[in-house]
Amino acid sequence: MYAQVIYTLWLISGDLPIRAKTQKWLHFYYTHNFCLQFEMKRGIRIPWMGSIMTKLKRVLHVEDDEDIQEITKMALEVVGGMELAQYLDGHEALERIREFNPDLILLDQMMPNMTGDEVLAHIRQMPEFANTPAVFMTAQSSEASSQLMESTDALEIIPKPFNPMTLSTQLTEIWEAARSPA
Repeated sequence: MYAQVIYTLWLISGDLPIRAKTQKWLHFYYTHNFCLQFEMKRGIRIPWMGSIMTKLKRVLHVEDDEDIQEITKMALEVVGGMELAQYLDGHEALERIREFNPDLILLDQMMPNMTGDEVLAHIRQMPEFANTPAVFMTAQSSEASSQLMESTDALEIIPKPFNPMTLSTQLTEIWEAARSPA
């Protein structure tokens, strides 16, 4: 039975590994690989695969400071292997969010023209992003950060300066905690 399933999935995914130790491993590899590709292409979560099938991949980052954008880009793309869309202001992010379809939204709070909480409020009005996890990165005081947490549905506030070597792990942990059943 495994060989038939493996062969069928091999035809669909087209990337048979050169060495495979066991048929069970092959079966898991192809089932996992096929389902992951299917989920990514169709945007459908396959429940029986559970959390194995999902990984934080796409982060929308809104930050007005180009230096912080560059550090965040290195932290998430190079260190974390994530896909990142960055915008200097909220208006541009709101125009382009549907094109990118993020798994997580990372916002600076203090920006000219539109603050991070205002950007998030506009994003929440879009039904497809009403439940997309959001995190703020800010240099605000802890009191202002507490007020921000109370006034928005953000999951966390990451203080600036942040550690670029742990940012991707930190965001992944926040994202996974939000997705796991309470």
